Amino acid sequence: MEKKSQTQKAKGTTTSTVTKTEKKGKADFECPVCLEIIAEPVMTPCKHLFCLSCQKQLIQVNATCPMCRRQFDEQFVPKVDLETQQQIEQLFPADFAERKSQLISAGLWRGNKVAIKFSFGNLHEEVKNPKPANSDNTKVNCHRWIMYVALSNEQDKEKVGRFIQSVTYHLHPTFKPSVIKVSEPPFLISRIGWGYFEIHMEIVFKKWTGIAKMELDHMLCFDGKGKQEAFIIELESEEPPAGSEENQLAKRFEKSVNV
Repeated sequence: MEKKSQTQKAKGTTTSTVTKTEKKGKADFECPVCLEIIAEPVMTPCKHLFCLSCQKQLIQVNATCPMCRRQFDEQFVPKVDLETQQQIEQLFPADFAERKSQLISAGLWRGNKVAIKFSFGNLHEEVKNPKPANSDNTKVNCHRWIMYVALSNEQDKEKVGRFIQSVTYHLHPTFKPSVIKVSEPPFLISRIGWGYFEIHMEIVFKKWTGIAKMELDHMLCFDGKGKQEAFIIELESEEPPAGSEENQLAKRFEKSVNV
């Protein structure tokens, strides 16, 4: 009888341990930002786990990890860790299915879509022998800056025109003209001035992408070489569909070159 009692006690201890492990495991798979179970897990270079939708916001807001404050590299594009995703789905199928359904309804589920990362911001350098500003003779135009929107991947920067139709920059009223629309790559403008201000941007994407017009604001930075920010769009493919206008134009261009 004593043996049976000890066996039952041992079984009870084992069951208790499993329960505690499951609770700890679920907490480990909850996003530290939104506190929801992670359905599309992303592992950062600093080895912290976030859900994809929160990770994209982090990149656009301040590009640093909220856990360790490490700066994300410009080339870092959040990718779903499929192995971890499978593990979460197996451990907590009901929670996973519920969260996935929520993300799909909100249009935040990536699935098989391709992530394209863009950078935007301003480059800066001091002007040698600056001249007085036309708008205010008491000021001197001592800052040269370039405002831009580009692909983050250095190897693909020339392909930005595949995705973007135009970028419109809204400058301070003292600049003439103060609204500049750039309809071909590189989507940048360069100016000389004396003060910093916020620039409003309207980014229009090519029709084939299905991405709505994006509006962003950037405060000019004259510290060092300037300041850079980022955003991510998600597409079914990196290439325009076979029947799209962009694809047909590319084919006609290639044909004319061959002739």
